[in-house]
Amino acid sequence: VVVVVVVVCVCVCVQVGDVYTLRNALLSLRPDSETFSSAERQHEWLTLFSNVSNAVDSLLATLQRDEQKLGSRSEKLYQNCRPLWSRLNAVRLFVQHITVPCQDAAFDQAAFQLFTALSEDADFCSKKTMEEVIGFLKKCASQQREVWR
Repeated sequence: VVVVVVVVCVCVCVQVGDVYTLRNALLSLRPDSETFSSAERQHEWLTLFSNVSNAVDSLLATLQRDEQKLGSRSEKLYQNCRPLWSRLNAVRLFVQHITVPCQDAAFDQAAFQLFTALSEDADFCSKKTMEEVIGFLKKCASQQREVWR
């Protein structure tokens, strides 16, 4: 009986630790107004993202599989991590495929503006989130047309 209790406690502690590790990794990626201010800073952020992405994906998969074993506090933290990861991925895709580093000071801040435009509970399967993204991209396209005139 004692061995079983110890094993269960170790498993729960590891999962709680996983949730906090996941949250801290994601928080380290949260951009601020200076994150994309230069080509070097953009590159640093993309490198950091790349360095943690496999671990984050692995932790998310593990926690999703064992979600019913999480305590209420850990479950709440975990539930907040998934939309944050989606928001960060949207910003990464935007930076990698849309922006040209330092082409225009206003456009350099677009990636940060995208992050802040997406709500905390962004769900990319919802119409609301997709409308936010589409509206943001239209605004960027309009700003770029003005710059190129």
